[in-house]
Amino acid sequence: MIKDVDPANAPQRLGNLLDECVAACPDAVLITAQLTPTTNATATMFMDIFNPTIPGFVASRVKAGKKVMTVDMRAYVNTTELADGLHPTDFGYNQMAIGWHDAIQQAVSMGWITPPVLVNGTSRRGLYL
Repeated sequence: MIKDVDPANAPQRLGNLLDECVAACPDAVLITAQLTPTTNATATMFMDIFNPTIPGFVASRVKAGKKVMTVDMRAYVNTTELADGLHPTDFGYNQMAIGWHDAIQQAVSMGWITPPVLVNGTSRRGLYL
């Protein structure tokens, strides 16, 4: 968002990436996140358009039986926890870790986390993005 590289199509690109991951490993749990805030006005404008789209396309994949969820990182990190107006401080990164942890715990409580699937006698690991 900060580089203004086709932000209008960013939701579609993220959706395509999720679909590719699900196709490659249908038993994986995919957790995506809404972007943390920034003090850059242009990036904030794009994020304000992008972030609200994520729950909708995640929900459509969940409705289709996919194990996909989202974390709203804006609930965990605010602009006072940014080192340079974009990247979190150590405290901000800790807050993000709490957000990821909360999402993983939610996936566990939903019964989404299961033992690895064997493919050709070997374990297939999930994809991490």
